[in-house]
This record gives sequence, structure tokens and C-alpha cells, in this order.
Amino acid sequence: MGSVITETISIISGLGSLISAVALVITIHYYRKQTSGLEKQLEEMRKQNSILEQQLEEMRKKAELKAEFDYTFLDNAVPITDADKAIISGIMIKSGTDTRAKIVRINVFNESSVTARQCVAKVRIFRKDHWEGFGGIMLHWIRYRVGIHGNRMEDLYRPIDIAAKDSEIADLVFIIKDHKEKYAAIRTDLGLDILFANPRTRLHEDDILKVSVYCDNATLDLPCIHVKKVPDYDTINSSNEKDFLEILECHKVLPS
Repeated sequence: MGSVITETISIISGLGSLISAVALVITIHYYRKQTSGLEKQLEEMRKQNSILEQQLEEMRKKAELKAEFDYTFLDNAVPITDADKAIISGIMIKSGTDTRAKIVRINVFNESSVTARQCVAKVRIFRKDHWEGFGGIMLHWIRYRVGIHGNRMEDLYRPIDIAAKDSEIADLVFIIKDHKEKYAAIRTDLGLDILFANPRTRLHEDDILKVSVYCDNATLDLPCIHVKKVPDYDTINSSNEKDFLEILECHKVLPS
């Protein structure tokens, strides 16, 4: 009887050892599986971190801009209203005549290898020894061409990306002749459109225009424009613009 009990105990002990061994194998397998999954997660996180670091590094890079004033359209006036459809935001402004404009623009070049992101061009007017109170005027990038008839103003003046080694052009001054008068004004988002421009954006003799370009990763200040005399539609062209608009270093004509 004693030998049977001893044998039974031995068998049970052996089974216990076997069960322990099996449990250990299962535990090791599960641990390895968990470790493998964790390693995959860590590797994926490393990849994501690497991509994020590259994106952050790209964002830290500064774009290099340069700009010049473009007088091409002083010789090529463009119609800014249609004689038969002279309507802005549903308002009939005139009929039977076109309104035409000669335009001074700025051409902004991105000379770097990174995109200049979310760029806006702005101009401030220094007049009679003080800055005009409305602050900087947002300029219109000509890439957003459509919009004289009924488009939302904010769509016309939204920021723009300037691709590497590329350029974009913004309107600056419209020199206008219509059936009633001639005048020069900055195209602005302060009114429905150029024909309804805020009167303070019309140029006056001795105004100083300070133009700047602001991007998320770049800033550029252009030379200032001194309005020697208000540009006249019938006489100004690309050969005599200096008689009307004089380019000067800003620090020489603006208060410090």
C-alpha cells in the first residue's frame, strides 16, 4: 500500500513539474510575442519621430526672398470693368463705358530650396508725417485672378505659398481712368473693390509707401516708394515712372 502511495505521489509530482514546465513555455512564448509586438510598436514610433523631425527641420528652414517693382502694365492698360456688365457684388456701378487701369505690381522671387509658406504682401502709407491709421493694407496676389464680379473679398486676399525657385506677383497701385475722373489707388481689401476703395488708399503727393512680404518662414522689406506726384493715367509709362514714383531707402525717408 505504501509503495502505491509513493508511486502516486511521484506521478503527481511529475505531472506538477510537467504542468509547470508547460506553463513556463507558454509564459515565455507569450512574453516573446508581447516583446515582439512592443518592438514593432517602438520601431513604428521611431519611424514616425524621424518623419516628424524631418518635417520640423523643413519648417525651421528659412526661405530667401527678393522682390522688384514691376512696371510692365504701365504700358499695357487693362480693363477692370466690363461696359455691359459693370457689376461688383450685385451693384451696378456704370454702363456704356469701360474702366481701365495701368498697374504697378511687385514680383516676389523665392530663391531658396524650400517653399515660402502662407505669404502675404502688405503696404503701409506714411502721409503728412504720420502713418495712416488703418495700418498695413493687404495686397492682392494676381494668381487669384477671378473675383471682380461677386466673389468673397477674403478669397481674393488670402495668403499664398511661393514654391522654391518660383515667383508670385501682387498688385500694388492701380492708375485709373473712367468716365468721370482719373486717380491712383492701392488695390485693397478695405472696400468692395478698387472702384469702391477707401479714399485713404488713393495716392497723394509726397506719400511714402512701405511694402513688406511676410511668410511663415520668411520676411522681406522692399525699398520705399515716394510719390513725387500722383501718377496720371494719360502720361505715365514704364519709361517715365521715375517722374512720378521714386524708389528710396526707407531709413532715409521714414522715422526711426
